[in-house]
Amino acid sequence: MTMTHLPLRAQPLHVPAALPVGPFRTVPNAVTLVRTVLAVLLGVIAVATGDLWLLAVAYAVFWVGDIADGWSARKLGQETRAGAVFDIVCDRACTGILCVGLVASIPAALPVVVVFVLSFMVLDSMLSMAFLCWPVLGPNYFHVVDRRVWQLNWSPLAKAANTAGVVGALALELFPVAFAVAVVVLGIKLWSARRVIRHMNALLSDSRTAYVGPDLSHRRTLLTEVLRSRQVRALVRQEARDKKLPVREVMQQARGMFEEIAADYSHIFVRFSEKLLRRLWTRIYDGLEVAHAETLTTVAAGHFARAGRVLSA
Repeated sequence: MTMTHLPLRAQPLHVPAALPVGPFRTVPNAVTLVRTVLAVLLGVIAVATGDLWLLAVAYAVFWVGDIADGWSARKLGQETRAGAVFDIVCDRACTGILCVGLVASIPAALPVVVVFVLSFMVLDSMLSMAFLCWPVLGPNYFHVVDRRVWQLNWSPLAKAANTAGVVGALALELFPVAFAVAVVVLGIKLWSARRVIRHMNALLSDSRTAYVGPDLSHRRTLLTEVLRSRQVRALVRQEARDKKLPVREVMQQARGMFEEIAADYSHIFVRFSEKLLRRLWTRIYDGLEVAHAETLTTVAAGHFARAGRVLSA
């Protein structure tokens, strides 16, 4: 019998099921490498000499190069997932050195830089790499997963405001303004991280369901999980308000409804039936070849993804 393997991750139906990682030897990646080496080299010299103007030149090389590699990738049709990861890593290398230069040249900027580094080097790194969990080319296409997160983090306006706002305020020595902007950006990153983690948990749940089937835990376990879910608790509170009943009474009604419809799954019975029927199914279906099972896999994954979105709406 021909066996096919199911994917470990469910793929949404509105994006491609798979994307190539490379190639790596592309013009945009070459631009990224050159601008990173130049920016880091100029930043190190600026830190050693305390030259604020040289630090400004290093920042200019970093920003212009960052714009140039993205533009060339889109213009030449050379956007790749490997290139996106390389760009993210190089951005952190440049930012780390240049932030050290800022503190060395402007000691009063230390509180602002600490908040900004925590936001950009930690939270934004996690957010930027999160695209790898979905079949998208990079963070610039994260709007197919969550448009609001994309608007706040990777839209052209967000990119300009998140970094240039802090650095510009520091350059003008508006330290309270720079600190306020850095704190706002940190708050946005925290909110975005929480939202992306929820998407990841939903994706993991969809993937597990598509791979191993629905949850067949004990009836009491399912009852506890369902009644503790956010959607059920919200519906119970709404029902209690509409009918002017105590929440506890409505929850008891929900428990009774669940006990009426929930199957009492028995692992012992299933294992016994599996051993009993294995020889029968083998005798009947031995030699049968199953073709195009991957189509069924894709449909199943999309079904669970759509079901998850409906339940969370």
